[in-house]
Amino acid sequence: MNFSKLRPVGALKFSYDSDGLVRDDRDNFITLVVAATITAHPEGTDDGKLLGHATAWVREQVDLSATHKGKWQLSDESQLQAFLRRKIAYALRKETKIRAGKGKRGLVPGIAPDRRSDPMTPYAATETLRRELSGYLKTLPFWNPVEQMDAFLAEGPSTEATVPRLLVAGAAGLGKSTMLLELLADLFRVSTARGDVKRRVFYLCPTIELCEELALKYRAMGGRSIVIRGRTHGLAKDPDNTPCLKPRDVETAASAGLYIQSSLCKRYDEETKALHLCEHYENGCRYYAQADESADLVFMTHDMAMVTLDEELSGKADLLIIDESILSKLTSMGGGIAFDDMLHSKHLTRLHAALTADPIADPIQTLIAMGITWQDLRDEQVAMEESDKAARSNVAYPGIDSAKLTKNAAAFKKERSKATTIRMLRNLKNEMKAGRADDTRSFTYAPEVKVAATDKSPAHTTKLVFLQHRPKVKLLRQDLPVLMLDATGDVRLMAYSFPGIEAVTIEAERNAYVMQTTGNSGAMGKIGNTATDKYREEVAHAAREMTDKRGPRGLVVATKESLELGLQRMLPEGVDVIYFGNLRGIDKYKDRDWVLIAARMQIRAAEAERYAKALAYDGMEALSCPGHYTEALIGYDLADYEDRQGIHAVRHIDPLAEAIRRQFTEAESVQAIDRLRLVFRGYSGDLASQSAQWLRPGPSAFICILSEVPLPGIIVDELAPYKEVVGRTGERGGGGGPGSRLRKWYNELGNVLPIQKRKWLAQRFGVSVRAVDNTIDDFKKRGDGDFKKLLGAVPVYVQGVTPGTVWASSRQRALEFSDEWQEQAR
Repeated sequence: MNFSKLRPVGALKFSYDSDGLVRDDRDNFITLVVAATITAHPEGTDDGKLLGHATAWVREQVDLSATHKGKWQLSDESQLQAFLRRKIAYALRKETKIRAGKGKRGLVPGIAPDRRSDPMTPYAATETLRRELSGYLKTLPFWNPVEQMDAFLAEGPSTEATVPRLLVAGAAGLGKSTMLLELLADLFRVSTARGDVKRRVFYLCPTIELCEELALKYRAMGGRSIVIRGRTHGLAKDPDNTPCLKPRDVETAASAGLYIQSSLCKRYDEETKALHLCEHYENGCRYYAQADESADLVFMTHDMAMVTLDEELSGKADLLIIDESILSKLTSMGGGIAFDDMLHSKHLTRLHAALTADPIADPIQTLIAMGITWQDLRDEQVAMEESDKAARSNVAYPGIDSAKLTKNAAAFKKERSKATTIRMLRNLKNEMKAGRADDTRSFTYAPEVKVAATDKSPAHTTKLVFLQHRPKVKLLRQDLPVLMLDATGDVRLMAYSFPGIEAVTIEAERNAYVMQTTGNSGAMGKIGNTATDKYREEVAHAAREMTDKRGPRGLVVATKESLELGLQRMLPEGVDVIYFGNLRGIDKYKDRDWVLIAARMQIRAAEAERYAKALAYDGMEALSCPGHYTEALIGYDLADYEDRQGIHAVRHIDPLAEAIRRQFTEAESVQAIDRLRLVFRGYSGDLASQSAQWLRPGPSAFICILSEVPLPGIIVDELAPYKEVVGRTGERGGGGGPGSRLRKWYNELGNVLPIQKRKWLAQRFGVSVRAVDNTIDDFKKRGDGDFKKLLGAVPVYVQGVTPGTVWASSRQRALEFSDEWQEQAR
């Protein structure tokens, strides 16, 4: 089989020797081979065929005698194929771009958006929201008149009836929470006046601060509410005022996996018929003092949905309301568990032996082949749980001394491997019970996990098991109605934990001018990396431009890492920074003039797939988990619909994994934009008449998105090149090529630059010392390094002067600067 020779392109470099073989830079050659193989098959081909073509091509034209990169012996067939598989997997992620023959991303004309947004006017959206919330609350039988409720109780629910469960994906800033609280306050007033049976609503929020804010708002409406805090809430900031008077004991018990209520608070002894209580239970316990039987609404955080609450504290819920996304609580994806923990189970011991012999064997398929059923796993799980429960009861009891608890917990934790074995049995049992005979999702065996070296042990590999599943929502009963409020919620993801849930979407017009940049992915690693100071400086440049043109009160949305690297210090006064993962429900930035989305959240394909496996671990639908993303052409939702533009953006081939990816990426950016509360911006007076005429007396906000990835529901008014927006004109940025920043500093200091005082320059201009080093090094490497030519200045050194050598327009200017320096030092 003969293949034509390949020639280097772009950054790939290699050459043929006299024998026609490539000896050096074989990695580049193989990369090009894989790309050429994909291009040569326009009809498409699978991994196996690509591997066959590429292997033959490489064997014909590459010298395989020497070790490649110090570890690959490509003359060995298995190693060659393993190396090529890695190359092929990477290339397939870029398949669309390879087939298009493009080396860089760029706009693609004629691409329509996946879904064209059709937002309502604020007035129409408000009325729609009111109608949906009111309609939902009317479906709950316990708020009907007493006669109807009595009939409902007498007859019982219809066998065809479903429990009302609804997700309202209403636009952020539409007033969903406030409107719902108003409706609930009215319902409780009417219900109380009628003399109905007392009802109670659990209201879950992402943070305790939001709980307190909404509880205060509800009390101002005349309602009664309480906020339930966890036993150790506030321990880090105010350890003397935690709800529990023994917070350290709670932490100790929790670290050992004990149930706090029966271990430390109260326990009923079946044998002696005695009730054992903590010494504070009836005398000053602040945790149980939170209870209030008269409360209509009980506010608590999302975490509480996953724990068993004492009804003495919270009462029993008649309706569960969940505000903002709870997705992260609905999956469990812990770290690795020791492979040998399986040996505590007789059935898993057999699976342990099988996986040792064949690490890629499917666990469920293997168990079935051994004749082990889900009932067998269930019986062993129950027996181990009973044993584990008995062991727990001896570790702690109400009133136990702290020192004894610490000692008992430490001893018990050494035996905790049995608890992980129970989790393995439970997960595999639930999967097998669902009816799947293969494609195990909750149990992943990793035979060679690298462990970094420590002071006590060298680097090595170990065998681990990774578990992922969907934990039980313990607040949820089969008959409990659920109402969810989440602007970017996805009902498909919620349906796994809340069966029967339906959704309604309410889009509202935003009063904003949206500019989105092209030519920059906005990857979160750029702004939060010590090696990418220039990107943070470009963000700061864009913020300064927006402050000058759009107003002084701005908001930058970035990553937590970028804040730790000093992004806030680089921004103009009056501009705040918040980071992804800490912005939902925040209302204090609603009146800002502009918002700059400086990065975007990302999630690795393998992580999105783990979430998908966790949610659907006991489901029958097929999942496709190749371990990487693919690319697709995605259109922008442009204000001028006739101007259709799109880009290549990553997508996952599996619908469930793709829905998860969107929640962690694009949905977070949309949430960030809506911190400005854009729906009612500019309205005053009669909302109905203004909205009907599309009148906005007030100015619109300005939105700048420093990422080219299209966002669902965001209508873009302008697409602009990233380099223009951030003032980048040089090849690598910095505002004008090599030395441009040095020239700018020189001018701002009044024709002088103390080039040796790098720490001072960093403090003076709000950048890191590393950024100053990079700026000077960049000018020396990419520029000509001639400071005299760059600045039109001369080096001046005055003996005994603190700044040392400076570049200045004249010796006199250098002396003046030295005097200024010393005056500041005093």
